[in-house]
Amino acid sequence: MRREQYTQTARFVIWAMILSMGVLLYLDTSPVHLADPAPEPASIEAPKLAGGEVLIVVDSGAIRRSAEEERWGALDFSWAWVNTIEQEVGPCTVIERSALTTAELGAYRFIIVTHAAAQQEAGEEVVTRLGAFASSGGVVVLERPGAGLRAAFSADGSGGTHVPVRITRVDGLPSPLDAELQAVPLMTTFVGSGQPAQGARTFLAMDGVPVIYGVPRSTGAVITVEFDYGRQLVGLQQGVPADDFSVPDRYNLTAPPLVEAMDLVASESLLNTPIPAADLLERFMVHGVMGAYQPVVGLWPFRGGAQGALIMSHGEAEDAEATWMARWEHEHQHDATVFMTVPSNLPRSEVARLQEIGADVELLWHRPEGRFGLFEEVGLGGLHPLARPVTLEQQTKRLNEHFKKRRTVRAARIWGGVWGPRWDDPFRELHQVEIPLDSSLGPRAYGRGYLFGTGLPYRTLSREGVPIPVWEVPIVLDLNPDHADAAFLRELITRSRDDHHQAITVAFDPSTWQAAPSLALFDLWQASFTLASDHLHWTTNLPRFHRFWQERLKAQLRVRARIELPSSVPDPIDPAERLEQPPAGDEEGAGEEEVPVAPPDLRTPEQAQVRPPQPSLVLALEVKTDAEGHAVRVPATLQGRTFQEVRVVKATRGLGGAAEPPGRPIPTTLIGLPHMIIPLKKGVNGLEVIYR
Repeated sequence: MRREQYTQTARFVIWAMILSMGVLLYLDTSPVHLADPAPEPASIEAPKLAGGEVLIVVDSGAIRRSAEEERWGALDFSWAWVNTIEQEVGPCTVIERSALTTAELGAYRFIIVTHAAAQQEAGEEVVTRLGAFASSGGVVVLERPGAGLRAAFSADGSGGTHVPVRITRVDGLPSPLDAELQAVPLMTTFVGSGQPAQGARTFLAMDGVPVIYGVPRSTGAVITVEFDYGRQLVGLQQGVPADDFSVPDRYNLTAPPLVEAMDLVASESLLNTPIPAADLLERFMVHGVMGAYQPVVGLWPFRGGAQGALIMSHGEAEDAEATWMARWEHEHQHDATVFMTVPSNLPRSEVARLQEIGADVELLWHRPEGRFGLFEEVGLGGLHPLARPVTLEQQTKRLNEHFKKRRTVRAARIWGGVWGPRWDDPFRELHQVEIPLDSSLGPRAYGRGYLFGTGLPYRTLSREGVPIPVWEVPIVLDLNPDHADAAFLRELITRSRDDHHQAITVAFDPSTWQAAPSLALFDLWQASFTLASDHLHWTTNLPRFHRFWQERLKAQLRVRARIELPSSVPDPIDPAERLEQPPAGDEEGAGEEEVPVAPPDLRTPEQAQVRPPQPSLVLALEVKTDAEGHAVRVPATLQGRTFQEVRVVKATRGLGGAAEPPGRPIPTTLIGLPHMIIPLKKGVNGLEVIYR
C-alpha cells in the first residue's frame, strides 16, 4: 500500500516537473508581458505669461472646480485662448480675474475675458473699467459672460444652452474660406438669446443663432463669444476623448484592437483634409473679428519671413537606411529629425555617423500597450518567463548614452501612434522626464492632412484644464505607398504659401519603402525639399523650429496708432485716380436747367497732376527680440489707407550699434486679407509703418 502511494506521489512530482518545465520553456519563447508601472503624477502648474498687448483674464479657481467633476463635458477650456493668441499674434499676458480691478489696462489694446472669469458675477468697478477701456479705443472679448457683464455689454442670453449642428453664417471671410469654415465639424455648445444686442454686427452664427457679435463703443468695441470657444479649439487640436477622458477605439484597423493617436480625431471629415480647421477658426477670431475694430500686429511664425516651413522626419528602420537618408539631407543642406529607438537597431558605426554629421536625433518612444512597446526579458539563467516594459525614463537615459555630447532629449514621437487609455497621459509622462516637444498626433497608416486642425506648435492641455509644459507639433503627412501623392503635397505647400502659412511636418520612415519599394515615393521625398524652397518655405527640424517659436514668444511688442499731419509737399496723384473729362455737350441740351460752371482751371498740366497733401496713419511699433530671423506682421490696409513705407526710428544690434533699416517688406495674405511682413534686427526695433 505504501509502495503504491509512493509510486503515485513520484509520478505526480515527475509530471509536475515536466509540466512546469514545459510552461517555463513556453514562457521563455512567449514571456508574460508585465504592465508598465504607473508613474507618480507630476504636478502641473499654470504658466506665468507676460508680454505683448493682449491681456487674457482667467479664473484658476473656476477652472479647478470644473476639473473636479472629472468629465470632458464639464471641463473649463479657458486656457485655449492662450494658444490662439500665441499662434496668431505672439506673446500675451495672463492675469487672474481678481487682478482685473488693479491691472494697468492702458498697457493693452485687447482684453479677453475667458469663460472662467466672465461667468463670475462682475462688480460695478469691473464693468466700469472694461467699458472705459472699450470707449477709449480698446477691444474687449467676453466668452459666454455671466449676468453682470451680460447686462452691460451683451445680448440677454435667455435662450438657454444648445448643442449646434453646423455653422450657418460667416461674415468677414472671403470665398472659399467662408465655406471652409462653415464645414468645420462642431464639438461645442452655445448660448442663445431672446433679443439681439443693440447695434451688434454678427460675425458667426450656428443654427441661425448669432454666436460671435460685436458692438461698437465709441472708438473701441465689445465682442461677445456665445459658444464654448475653448472646447471647440481644443477638440480640433488635441482631439476629443470620451466624457471620462478615456480614448475610444474609433477607427480600429488593428488586430488585436489598439488605441492609437488617430482615435482622438472626433470626425471622419478631418481624416483627409488640406484645411487647417483650428487655425481657420483662430484666424477668423483674431484677424476677421478682433481686427475689424483695431489693427492686429503680431510676430511672424517663421524664420526670415518665410511663408511656411517643411519639417522632414524619419523613424529608425532595422538597417542603415535612416542614416543614409540623413547623410543625403545633410549633403544637400536640408534639415530633418531622425527618431531613434533604444537599444538601437542600427549598427554602432551608423549611430556614430549620425553624430558625426550633426543630425538631429530624438527619441522614438515605444509606449507599452499590451504586447506592443519595448520590453526586456526577466528571469534566471537561460530562462526568461517574464518581460517588463522599458520605461520612458529608461529609454531617454539610454538614448543619451548613445550621444555623450548631448545633454538632453528635446523631442519624442510615439512608435506606431500607440496612445493608451487616457487623453492626456502621454503628455504628462513626457513632462515628467522633461521632454518639451512631441510630434505624435497625426496620420499614420491612413489619413492625411490636418487631422488635428493645425501644423503649428501649441500647448497641450491637461484634464485639470491647465497647460502641460509639452508642446505638440502634429504630423501633417505620413508618406507611404498609399499616400505618395505629389499633387496633395503640392496642394499643402501651395496653400501654405498663399494663405494657410503652416509648418508641414512629414513623417517618412525608411521601413515604408522596405515593405513596398516605390520609386514615386523616393522621388517625392527628394522633390519635397525643392518644392518647399520654390514656395518660400523654411526647411528645418523639430527642435530648431521649437526653439525659434520659444524665442518668438519671448519677444516684446508695443503698438500705437496716430494720425500724422501732412507735410507741405503735395502728393502725386496715382494715374489710376485721374478722372476722365466728360465729353463736350451738344446743342440738344439747350433749354435745360442751367448747371453752374466751375471757374476755369489756371494750373499748368504739371500742377494739375498733384493733389493736396493727405494725412497719414502711422503705426508706431517697438519690438524687442533676442534672436535673428524674426519679423513682424502688419495689415496692408488700414482704415481706408494703404501701406506705403517703413521708417526706422531706433534699431540696435545686440548691445548697441548704428541704426539699420529692416529688410524689404514682404507682401502676404492671411485668411484672404492682405498683410505685410517686416523683417527685424536682433535687439530693439523702433519702426513707424506709414499708411496713406
